[in-house]
Amino acid sequence: MGRTSNAKSRLIAMAMALMYVRGYTAVGVHEISTQAGAYKGSFYHCFPSKQALVLAVIDTYGAHIRGLWEDVMTTDGSLRERLQRVCAHTYSVHDQLLTGSGQL
Repeated sequence: MGRTSNAKSRLIAMAMALMYVRGYTAVGVHEISTQAGAYKGSFYHCFPSKQALVLAVIDTYGAHIRGLWEDVMTTDGSLRERLQRVCAHTYSVHDQLLTGSGQL
């Protein structure tokens, strides 16, 4: 059986963290790969381009936020209270990404 690699998930997480703070054009494939502890060849094995990586980042982030919102919206409380919790959770995620203190 072949060995399993988590390079793809590391690349997505690192791209999300770096691009969230600095933006798409300020971060290159080499930096993402290096910071994720992956070879540049591994990057291109997982993603045909930087644009493909960004689409994976968007999908991953969207799924994470959607999951948070679903969890919050199914708890007890009025609609207003639940919506306030959605906003608070969303703010918390963004704050963690900006400060580098959390990952999705």
